[in-house]
Formats: sequence, structure tokens, C-alpha cells
Amino acid sequence: AAETGLPRSATEDVLGAAARIIRKATAAGQTVALPDLGRFSLKTRAARQGRDIRSGAAIEIPARETLAFRPARPRS
Repeated sequence: AAETGLPRSATEDVLGAAARIIRKATAAGQTVALPDLGRFSLKTRAARQGRDIRSGAAIEIPARETLAFRPARPRS
């Protein structure tokens, strides 16, 4: 907030709105690219076997979608 000259509440509103827009777009299957920062996309994680920490029993971890971020390459 100090670098933008905006009040902290306004900065939080802008960043919150940006996060909501990114979530909404990626949920719709779009990739969101922010120049000089990176790309946000939805990644599907496959179902897999895991272990219950307490009992050691094998458990099935279901497939799920998660938000992925790929940073932009640094400028030279």
C-alpha cells in the first residue's frame, strides 16, 4: 500500500478482486496470464494411493483439481 499511495483497505480490495477473477476464470477452464508475473491455470491431480499416518493402512486419495502457478521467466 505504501508504494501505491493507496490506503491499505483499497489495496486489499483490489488484490481480493484480482484473486476472485483468477479463481473464476480458472474454474471455467481458462488460463490467466499476468505479464512479468506468471500464469495461473487449473491442474488435475490424478487419484493415487496413500497411507493413513496413524494406522499405516493404504487409502485411496481421490482425483482433484488444484490451482497451479507458473512464474514468468526473468527479464534479462
